[in-house]
Amino acid sequence: MNRRFFVTVFFLLFCFRLSPAIDIRIMDQGKMQAVEIFPVTPNYTILADGKLLQSFPTNSFFQVQAVEDSLYLKYELDTIGTFASITFLQTTGGSCKLKATGMDAKAAIYPGNLIFRPYYCNLRIINSLPLEEYLPGVVEAEGGMMQPIEFLKVQAILCRTYALGHLRRHEAEGFALCDKEHCQVYKGCSSRNNEVNKAVQLTEGLVITDEKPELITAAFHSNCGGQTCDSKDVWNAPAAGLKSITDTFCLSGKNARWTKEISKEKWMSYLSGKFSASDTVAMRDIFSGMLQERKPSVSLGNKKMYVKDVRADWNLKSAFFTTQFLGNKVILSGRGFGHGIGLCQEGAIQMAKKGYSAFEIIHYYYTDVLILSVNKMPFFLQDEE
Repeated sequence: MNRRFFVTVFFLLFCFRLSPAIDIRIMDQGKMQAVEIFPVTPNYTILADGKLLQSFPTNSFFQVQAVEDSLYLKYELDTIGTFASITFLQTTGGSCKLKATGMDAKAAIYPGNLIFRPYYCNLRIINSLPLEEYLPGVVEAEGGMMQPIEFLKVQAILCRTYALGHLRRHEAEGFALCDKEHCQVYKGCSSRNNEVNKAVQLTEGLVITDEKPELITAAFHSNCGGQTCDSKDVWNAPAAGLKSITDTFCLSGKNARWTKEISKEKWMSYLSGKFSASDTVAMRDIFSGMLQERKPSVSLGNKKMYVKDVRADWNLKSAFFTTQFLGNKVILSGRGFGHGIGLCQEGAIQMAKKGYSAFEIIHYYYTDVLILSVNKMPFFLQDEE
């Protein structure tokens, strides 16, 4: 057992309990230079270079614009001043609507504090807020709306586990997580479904660990096509809890099956290049029978090709497919959508509809795991020492 790992995890959890805010980079729109700010509630104050600005009337409108290495703060149409950093501090329940100026992007409402900084002549925005206030927006973005409450509870536990396990992912850049799929999708407040907020509240503090206990990588995907992947077949390394299982719950999901058409010439040229071979008969048959069970790789002679690489090269929905030759075309018939590791969302939704509890769903998709309160983890870590 790696003592250094335990020290690191203990340090992160201890610091998180002392300072519960988590910093999320939001609205990374590329070269975004200005944003419009509409406080939704009067529960806010503005700090500019660490100094408190005067109070402003309710229903105020602001703009922050990056100009080289400075920020211009405007109130209505008047410039308040030029600063190096600007923070909108919000008390409990406060939120602001943000809209990128001059860009084709939807406005979004963000709870918590909003920190604005210049970044290479553009604008960087950090949403700093407690983890439990961040999670409803993530659960809605990752799990969807109008889902069964037990599935939303599962998604909340997964998203909390993933966030806590990746708090240092963007540490060198000055924030914890981004709002993209690279971390977890986050688009601000969950405003359309009170069930999402309820699911987060009902699972407050709960995370998934292995038996040591260490946080697992709480991976999930849309649809596994009937069989999830072992982590070692995709990530080239085993990971706690992430073993392949047979899943019959997702087979009627909207992402259970897919097809893609490719020209025979392009497909055979691709395989010939991968295997440095000209045996067209052998190459035609190389993916036959692939839908019986997932196979991480295929071989021809002494050459091996990983199916996950084929998925990436052809932008396929999954690495679970077979081929059929029809004249000058090759039809790829596949099952599932996503990397296939961990929880299958469409399967989990179906389980929830059939009456399975959140805990039962988690134990179905993750092998030999525990569901613990994060506040108890330091106790377990001390026991291990």
